[in-house]
Amino acid sequence: MGFTRRKPNEYNSIMDGRIERYDLRKLYHIHRVYEVERRRIQKLSKHKPKTSKRLLGRYLRRERSRSRDFMYKLTTSIARELKESSTGAVMGKLKWIKHNVLDRSKEWNRKMSKWDARALQFMLEYKLRRIGLQARYVNSRNTSRTSPSALEA
Repeated sequence: MGFTRRKPNEYNSIMDGRIERYDLRKLYHIHRVYEVERRRIQKLSKHKPKTSKRLLGRYLRRERSRSRDFMYKLTTSIARELKESSTGAVMGKLKWIKHNVLDRSKEWNRKMSKWDARALQFMLEYKLRRIGLQARYVNSRNTSRTSPSALEA
């Protein structure tokens, strides 16, 4: 059984020497839309606190539901592709990634907080386990500089 490398920042994969990209702009867009909506509702909280609390809860559930739905569909399609080629996935270890990168500008922190890479990894890992494929984790340090095909070994 071979392995396919998954890089969560762009969600690339290398299969049989070719690079495949998975577009996560829709996921970012979902988070961005609800961020703007939360700001609008938070302005309302001064005059109508009960209404704003109820609306914030509703929009939180909608955002979570829509982002999970997108991630489930994406990881299902990735798992199917890997099943067809009968390869596992190699992914970078991201345990403390947000803790280590959330110290720059306000815009950068906001952008990184919309990044659901760890959740995508968990979903992909359990889907691969269910179909009998393996997910392997490697240290993600300097992986952008090194050859991606070198990590497949």
